[in-house]
Amino acid sequence: MSIDTFVVIPSSTPRRLAKALEGDGYCQIGGDYVALAVGTPYAEVERDPKRHGLQIVSLLPPWAVRELDPRGLAVYPEVGQSFAHAKYAEALLNHGELLWLPTVVVTTPQRALHGLLISLSPAREKLLLADPELVPTLLVARTRGGIPGSLELDACQPLQRALLTAAKTTGADAEAASALEPVGGMPLYDDEMIRDARLLRADRCRAIAAFLGSLPSDAGALTQVLRLPDAERASLLAQFEKLRGFYANLSLEKKSALVIRFLV
Repeated sequence: MSIDTFVVIPSSTPRRLAKALEGDGYCQIGGDYVALAVGTPYAEVERDPKRHGLQIVSLLPPWAVRELDPRGLAVYPEVGQSFAHAKYAEALLNHGELLWLPTVVVTTPQRALHGLLISLSPAREKLLLADPELVPTLLVARTRGGIPGSLELDACQPLQRALLTAAKTTGADAEAASALEPVGGMPLYDDEMIRDARLLRADRCRAIAAFLGSLPSDAGALTQVLRLPDAERASLLAQFEKLRGFYANLSLEKKSALVIRFLV
């Protein structure tokens, strides 16, 4: 036999709140709270406190939500107990161990996707191929003095979209425009933070350098080809020029590159 759930809700006007909750469950009225017996089995509430907490909050009128305990909603298994206590604090102390349900949605801040490009000497390339687990250590190294021959860009996604737009406009190869999200290449590593890390051979780097070098050097003409939004134009143009210079050096030195896309 399942056990239902009691929710203890603080209120400066408990009788008003009980009236507002008519039809949502049986209420016991205290001095500064309402104990609402809901028909949801307590075991279900325990399994998913977030969903049930927000569900119960949705039953409450806005003026009642403003008076909720910042700790959340206090719930107990409903076993026929009486909530005849005068005060909310006493009610919480007299029914054994309670479970707190969240009453607000906690949102995770949006994480940005960055790109880290590293020029690879033959020795570096050999090390990475032998031990791809070195990739995460490179992200750490970039914050501790930097990595020679590297470039970090914080506009990875919008800049890559602009490059693909330019390729379509000019009729260029989309693979050659994939400077920050390489199509092909050799996958080396990925995890929760590192979306992917790919090794680009020297010939692929030369093709990318040729495409980037073919785009206008004039800022106005380049803006039109890339179709940059006004709000991001200056930042994206600056990052584009850094990217163009990076690949030009790779092509000149006939080097491979490691392209890492990671969340910050």
